Amino acid sequence: MALLAIDIGGSAIKYGQVSKSGEILKKGSVPNQRLDLETFLDSLWSIIDKNIKLTIEGIALSIPAIMNPKTGMIISEGSMPFLVGVNLNKLIEDKYHIRVHSENDGNCGALAEVWLGAGKACSDVAMIVIGTGVGGAVIKNRSIHPGANFIAGEFGYFISDYDFEKKDFKIWSETGAVLSITESMYKKTGRTLSGIEIFDLEKSGDSHAIEAIKSFFQSTAVGLFNIQYFYDPECIIIGGAVSSRQDFISRVEKELLKIYEVIDHAPVRPTLKRAYFGNDANLIGAVYNYLQAEGHQI
Repeated sequence: MALLAIDIGGSAIKYGQVSKSGEILKKGSVPNQRLDLETFLDSLWSIIDKNIKLTIEGIALSIPAIMNPKTGMIISEGSMPFLVGVNLNKLIEDKYHIRVHSENDGNCGALAEVWLGAGKACSDVAMIVIGTGVGGAVIKNRSIHPGANFIAGEFGYFISDYDFEKKDFKIWSETGAVLSITESMYKKTGRTLSGIEIFDLEKSGDSHAIEAIKSFFQSTAVGLFNIQYFYDPECIIIGGAVSSRQDFISRVEKELLKIYEVIDHAPVRPTLKRAYFGNDANLIGAVYNYLQAEGHQI
């Protein structure tokens, strides 16, 4: 029997029938209009109605917000404020009389990597996802470590730059995300460019692009150094579109080397891995979370 995995994203709700070995047997998506709870639930019910007729053992959800995975209660608004205080697990279980387990989307992505991806040989892993912000997850003994307030792995909140006199504090999501590159270019040139365009400008020798991207990699290196000494994982997995660049890890390691040349008494360097899964990661990780919650030996 397969599970129905549902990945609730900002623009689309993706779904798939996934085997207990992590194979996606069938998948699809519907637009996520994000208008209100009723409209959202109508989209969710349409997906479940279409798949419930098949042999589905349970439903695994990937949620784009901070949540309590034990109860299913959504705590933060994420991209859909109307979901705060909503328990999707209970709503689905009451309507369809089927088992449901859910987890934060960043955590689902990390679980996919530990189960079948870049971290499958590791037990203790940190994952960061670099996009418009910096997110992530902490994996301990191949399971999510949620933290007391379910925010463990929100590495984007690391303070990466500060000036107490001016009361100016910048977090990693501001200095080490793709948005930091585009905002830096806008401030210096008045041009609104994509990350890809700025990397292309760097190749052509544009001084502003060179400076913005250098700052981005330096901030990333500082964050990774800190993660290694906060948690000491076996490896750090890096996801997000920018991490797929062929030279990404080598450029981060180049900046890390500069740190270790100065802090030469630091004995351990992070083992960096590029995330294996792309758009299907949250579907696969949601299923792994479901299986763990149900006590399956994997």
